Amino acid sequence: MRLLLLAGCTAALWLTNYIATSLTILPLPPLTHSSSLLFPASSSRTATASPLQQGISTWIAATPAPPSSADIQLLRQAFAEFYGMNRDLPKSLELLNAVIERWQGQAPEEVAGLYRVRGDCHFALADASAAAADYDQAVQLIQKSNGQDELAVALLGRARANKSMLRPGDSKTAMNIAKDYQLGLQLTGRQEDWDTDEELILDGIRRNPYAAWEWALVLRVAEDYNKAAEIHQLAAEAFDEIGDKAHSSISWVDAALDTSNSNLLKTVLAVKFDKGVVEGRDSEMVQRVLAKESEANMALAALYWSAGERSPAEEQLQNACSRLGKVQQVLSKVNNAKEKEDEALRLAYSIDDHPVLLDCSEYRNDDLLKTKLDWPESLRTKMGQLQKVR
Repeated sequence: MRLLLLAGCTAALWLTNYIATSLTILPLPPLTHSSSLLFPASSSRTATASPLQQGISTWIAATPAPPSSADIQLLRQAFAEFYGMNRDLPKSLELLNAVIERWQGQAPEEVAGLYRVRGDCHFALADASAAAADYDQAVQLIQKSNGQDELAVALLGRARANKSMLRPGDSKTAMNIAKDYQLGLQLTGRQEDWDTDEELILDGIRRNPYAAWEWALVLRVAEDYNKAAEIHQLAAEAFDEIGDKAHSSISWVDAALDTSNSNLLKTVLAVKFDKGVVEGRDSEMVQRVLAKESEANMALAALYWSAGERSPAEEQLQNACSRLGKVQQVLSKVNNAKEKEDEALRLAYSIDDHPVLLDCSEYRNDDLLKTKLDWPESLRTKMGQLQKVR
């Protein structure tokens, strides 16, 4: 479906096709004076309508009138306000509301596209609840029409909107969100007749590792830690394939955190953070990677301590606390400047959200480890054991 193309059509062409289609689908018998089908004799005018008459009436009532020139112009204006260089989100939302109201009764896949776009608008305005509702409506309409166009986009939109509202510990909701991510990535994969669902998901992850990372974090909240680790690792490999070292390193750490894998953490810290992970001048990304490295150090310290390896645990703890102090100072300046630049709120759902940075003392707070870092309970327990002796 291409609503932008629809918006460029003229009402005259649409009406011509509409009339031609009508005449082709329902050929009527020739009208003669003896025809009692459409013009029954006066003595039978009160009789029950014939099946064909009833069918014609039903068809006429069920066939939507084509959008008018004014409807199409309104659609163009709404899209221009949303997709234009100087877009006006509140104005776009107002226009999209009007367009959707006028488009009710059109083909389900067309209306679904409008709900999806309005969902994007709500998302940009940081209204997660309204965005999720519109994406949900789009998904239902697409499935009702047995179409696939935009289904992947609508599913991932619904997943992201709901993820931004997900509460720590709500495993049931997390599992439902995870299903949207899985199907959305499966539909993102390039379809071949011989592909299995698993192959399509893998291809979808390669094409969209950002959504894969989000899916894995939702799986962690759903307490499906092994699956979360698997998807985080696949996301890390996909980021590697496109040369994104920063996001790959973050994903590798998350894969190790999912299952409290100390060996993987040691390998990641030794291999992924030994040289410059981030190239260029993206200072915010540099700080995000350093924050993740510090988190890995803290987790590894807890795992070492739990295993009775006191000296390595103290070394990791010292490294983490030293780095955390420096990173926190820089991040506070970056975040304060960014908050001043951002006039609108932004929904938190992705790997590129502001890094969550706890100082050494905050790692004593189990609730922060759960709500801010999404650490599994087993890892939080080990961190608690380490903090008791500090």
